[in-house]
Order: sequence, then C-alpha cells, then structure tokens
Amino acid sequence: IDLFTRALAGAPDFHDARLNLGIAYQQAGRPAEAAAAWRELLRRAPTSAGRERQAATELLRALR
Repeated sequence: IDLFTRALAGAPDFHDARLNLGIAYQQAGRPAEAAAAWRELLRRAPTSAGRERQAATELLRALR
C-alpha cells in the first residue's frame, strides 16, 4: 500500500498503480479504501485506459 501511495504521489495518473492500490487495500481487509481507489481511477482514467477502467468496474461490482 505504501509503495503504491508513494508512486501515486509523484504520478497521480499512474492508472496501474491506482488499480493495484485498490487490490492491496482489498487484500488488507479495507474494502472502503479499495472502492475509493477504484472510483478515483474511474474518475481520472481516460476512456482509452480501457483495461484499467474495466478491471476497476468489475472489482467495484465484486465488493457489493
């Protein structure tokens, strides 16, 4: 989590890092923070970032 957070501090549009930050939060038992990371990815990622957007959308659905 710390590594992804630091990476995003320097490059907030690093979509793979944000996707993986959400996964790390989920695996740490922190689903609200995971969802926030994925929602932020969806907010920031252009539609051309299809793979990241699709993964974030599917992961958010799985949390419900």
